Amino acid sequence: MNTPDASLEEYHQRMAHYFKTIEDLSRYFSEARQQEISTNRVSLALFERLYEREDLVAVFDLSRLCLMYDDCVRILADFDFTQFDIELELMETDRPLGILPDTYASIKNGGKVWRVHLNDVDPWPSKPHAHLVGSNRKLNLSNGDMYAGQRLVGKIPRKELVDIRAKFEQSKAFRGIMPTLTI
Repeated sequence: MNTPDASLEEYHQRMAHYFKTIEDLSRYFSEARQQEISTNRVSLALFERLYEREDLVAVFDLSRLCLMYDDCVRILADFDFTQFDIELELMETDRPLGILPDTYASIKNGGKVWRVHLNDVDPWPSKPHAHLVGSNRKLNLSNGDMYAGQRLVGKIPRKELVDIRAKFEQSKAFRGIMPTLTI
């Protein structure tokens, strides 16, 4: 019988399994790489590797999967955890108080996942700009130009750019910070 208590118990069991797996992976990769690999980094890495295949929208969506430790070790065996290293610099800002330096939002648009970091230390090609998750592409949020490194590699249509911007602005933390639309 599927009672609310049974569903709640299943939820608690699933969450306990998820957190234990992530903690075990953190310990494993920290020892294997001889550097601290936090549970946050493990979660982000798994999200990067699984978001498309598992249709994930946010890191927390990983908790609905039945992650098996050995499968996760294999999936992350060659993952470069240093991509999550950022150098934080304290500065005066007109952003709302309480916004953490690593605050970001990810949205899905047209089968692609885009991510904007609220306090991205790199203001180019626009401030803010979007990263195409799983690639080295950056999107200028004012004109739709797409870059690989410093090289212009394409442009997205105006409608797609407007859709991406609107999805990011649905998050309170990202309202009013989009650059002026120039196309």
